[in-house]
Amino acid sequence: MNSPQKSFFISPLKAIFLLCVIIMAMLHHAANANHGDVKKPLIGIMLNDGGKGGYSDYPWYAMRQNYGRVIAELGGIPVFIGHDTQPIDDYIQVLDGILLTGGDLNTPEGAYTTGIKTFDPKKYPREYVEFQLVKKALEKNIPVLGICAGMQDMNLALGGTLIPNLKEVLKTPIQHRQENREKLHHSIAISEKSQLYKIVKTKSLKVNSNHRAGINKVSPVLVVTARAPDGVIEGFEVPGKRFFMGVMWHPEFMLTPEEKLLWKSFIQASSEYRAEQVSLAAK
Repeated sequence: MNSPQKSFFISPLKAIFLLCVIIMAMLHHAANANHGDVKKPLIGIMLNDGGKGGYSDYPWYAMRQNYGRVIAELGGIPVFIGHDTQPIDDYIQVLDGILLTGGDLNTPEGAYTTGIKTFDPKKYPREYVEFQLVKKALEKNIPVLGICAGMQDMNLALGGTLIPNLKEVLKTPIQHRQENREKLHHSIAISEKSQLYKIVKTKSLKVNSNHRAGINKVSPVLVVTARAPDGVIEGFEVPGKRFFMGVMWHPEFMLTPEEKLLWKSFIQASSEYRAEQVSLAAK
């Protein structure tokens, strides 16, 4: 006589629980897969205030196309950063690199004397956002590249000061304010001990220059990596960080092979940061 077969029965409550576990596992896998599928780093580009007139009588943003183009061409995804204060922490959570662009900034007198700890977000919205991003990115080791005014704000954010007008204050024979950025204007000397030197592999480089202001007191966390022949600071970095660097010239025009190496290194560092975050999220 055959023994009766045991029926396989799961209570409705257990079935619902198991279904929830399966769905959550699938969603977790899909989220990690989607995040990991995007191999390119998201690189935030700080926008400038467009002012009034021209494009619109209402407030608008402006940015030269070559900032985004060079990032896209060399393997990054450009993400433009406005001057709203609310998404600052969100930018820090999602971005893999931050590009602080050039521009004519509205800088208060304290930048040239005692230094500035923070900006009024209503009067100086770009500077306020930039200060927060610089400090938070340094803490999280997010790669940052500051160009011209972006480099100046990096120094201010970390406790340094500026020179308002290099020509008037230093009486320098070099004309640092050159409107033609598609021409190489003067040379810079690069420290062999710097990360910049390891990237561009040269002690001397011709650069395109377009700035009135300059670095005065250097932030205590920054180390000078390059100078013009008149002593004007043209580059600095934070030692020991993945990539935290400022340059006073405009490498987005990519007039030399060395500038391409600089961009590749920045984007590679951002890719490494992204891979690290993906790995942490998957654990």
